[in-house]
Amino acid sequence: MLGFLSVFQISQGQEEDEAKRNYDFHLLVGSSVSDTYFSFTNETESDTEPGVGISVGIGTALNLSKTFYLTLDYVLRLRRSKDIYFDNNFNLYYLSFPGALNIRVNKILDIAFGPQVEIIIFTNGNDRKDGEMFSHSLEHRNLGIHLGPIIHLSEKSSIALKYFAGLNNIGINYEGLYREFRIKSFGLRYSYRF
Repeated sequence: MLGFLSVFQISQGQEEDEAKRNYDFHLLVGSSVSDTYFSFTNETESDTEPGVGISVGIGTALNLSKTFYLTLDYVLRLRRSKDIYFDNNFNLYYLSFPGALNIRVNKILDIAFGPQVEIIIFTNGNDRKDGEMFSHSLEHRNLGIHLGPIIHLSEKSSIALKYFAGLNNIGINYEGLYREFRIKSFGLRYSYRF
């Protein structure tokens, strides 16, 4: 009986510590539809087709109050797009760091918005040569903003809809033509808190 009471007190103490804890960690997985919006230096847009990519990562949340909390995620992200002008599909592999201020609207709905920094790890095109040329001539950073709702499915899991808009022009000198593009995407993400 004494052992049972000791275990009960320890577990109750852990629950109280969890309630007082103002941070948590989460795993996330998602998918997004991205487009690169290529253009030449004379402002003529090149035709592109959006592509579907995936993302996996971990993150942390810090509670500021009952209404506001901050999140910072560390994500490995694949963005895909097709450049019709060069008839080539490109895969862009990024390390992505989205940060957000989150507003709790009610028990089910939050709104998140904030900056996102991405650093390209590598790329590949239809063949190895195209991928290598694209990698070596591509600017390696992407800066943007993201926003969207978060819907809580349970106390530990949620889904988020996210719109991302790149703010900087990403330059590329490919096959003798200098062009720039900006990334825009819509995504769906599942998150599990632990």
